[in-house]
Amino acid sequence: MSIRSQHYRATDYHAVAWKNGLGTTREITDSANSVSNADFIWRLSLPEITTSGAFSRFEGVDRLLLLIDGGGLELRCGQHDATLLNAPLDAVYFSGDDVTESYLHNGPVRVFNIMGAREKVRFSTSILTLGTTPLQHHPAANSTTLLYCLKGHCEVGYDDIYHQLSEQETLRIDTSSGAYRLVASAASAAAATIIKIDIIDITDR
Repeated sequence: MSIRSQHYRATDYHAVAWKNGLGTTREITDSANSVSNADFIWRLSLPEITTSGAFSRFEGVDRLLLLIDGGGLELRCGQHDATLLNAPLDAVYFSGDDVTESYLHNGPVRVFNIMGAREKVRFSTSILTLGTTPLQHHPAANSTTLLYCLKGHCEVGYDDIYHQLSEQETLRIDTSSGAYRLVASAASAAAATIIKIDIIDITDR
């Protein structure tokens, strides 16, 4: 079993222009572990949306936006009904194939953006509130797990290797074969909140 991990701090995130040139995002990591990779299989970033306008189109890509800061972000995706993200952790899944327009109701917002190539990966997202009692998770083989610390401080470990995450830090864990046990808990008496993303390679299934 091969497991690799990488700890990203907020200072590691790079500002990158949107594909349509109408804004910027802070890239955390992607499938190639290189923020300059244009032909990604999956990508994780933190855009700040400061004006209403069109989203970039990504053919063959499924997307998730999760509201982090602010409120009142309305998305109109293709022929679907409009979706309003009005409170932190409100989320919307949509297709990168669709023409998507955003409308701000209460000023700028910051969102968590996950994108995955539909024919190559599947991703799922969970919001976990951690106490001092450890939570256990068993990721699938041939997968990537991403843990973003949204609030507080937490400790994440596997195979006797432990990482301390502070707010806005991300831990990436890749495994090529064989499942493993992941343990996460708050690093102090105060609760911590993390966003967990599991990405599974479906090309060999």
